[in-house]
Amino acid sequence: MHENLKIQKNPEGSTNKDLKPVSFKVEPEFLREYKQFALDNDMKLVDVFKRSFQIMKQSSTNSVQ
Repeated sequence: MHENLKIQKNPEGSTNKDLKPVSFKVEPEFLREYKQFALDNDMKLVDVFKRSFQIMKQSSTNSVQ
């Protein structure tokens, strides 16, 4: 896995019963590209989702400074 793409797995003490579903629709081409990105980077889809959110938060914080 690429070093910059690492993400913390479930926080300590977190279990599957603590997880909540997220449901939304996207265009088929986006979904294909998203899945291919995860596959190419040896990541789970949820890890791509979490990492994307981390990057967006960092970007938002950096743009305010």
